[in-house]
Amino acid sequence: MRSGRKPVLIAAILVVAIFELIKQQESGAAVASRTNAANQAGVIAMTQAVIPVQGAPVYHVLAGPLDGPPVLLLHGARFSSATWVELGTVRVLAEAGHRVVAVDLPGFGHTPQGEVVTETFVGELVAGLELDRPVLVAASMSGKFAFPWLVGEPNAAAGLVACAPVAIADHADRMREDLPTLLVWGSEDVTVPFSQAELIAARIPTARKVILEGARHAAYLEQPEVWHRELRDFCAEASSRR
Repeated sequence: MRSGRKPVLIAAILVVAIFELIKQQESGAAVASRTNAANQAGVIAMTQAVIPVQGAPVYHVLAGPLDGPPVLLLHGARFSSATWVELGTVRVLAEAGHRVVAVDLPGFGHTPQGEVVTETFVGELVAGLELDRPVLVAASMSGKFAFPWLVGEPNAAAGLVACAPVAIADHADRMREDLPTLLVWGSEDVTVPFSQAELIAARIPTARKVILEGARHAAYLEQPEVWHRELRDFCAEASSRR
């Protein structure tokens, strides 16, 4: 065997081993419970997979048609890809015809921490998943992964849905000025106050603002019907411009 092929083979073996470990750790009852819940929610096709990014296996959930306009869901610090599944966000977008990918970021859910370079992580993830100009949903902590990609590859995203993400002040003034953008904030958010959203709006005057009255930081959890309606409409519009 040529030495140049060994790293690729080792990475492939690592991904398979990690995924098998994930499956073994889950009891049959838990898998059956999730499957039944998904079927009741109307999810016909939802798969779990891992992909190597920066030398570590990244777990993700996929749903929707393979040729649908892609949407990439990133989660906040207390959450994981399971949040978007359980809330119904994956289902809503898949039913609308999108190819949906919900990721466990490094150190969360089924993805090990590893040595992460946040500045290039999303770009490598998008390339590995072969997503063509996805709409990026960035909630809270995931802003530190999302904004470097949006600034470093300004034409790589079809749109941004910002759910009170961090790291706005460090990147807003370098964002693409015509990037289709939806800003979703809770009126009672004291973690990332709405004044941060105004920094994006100052750079992108066409950004649409949705304030969920009475909601706190993870506003989408408190008003899921409004969240899903606004998200679905925005993704449809942004994807039509790809």
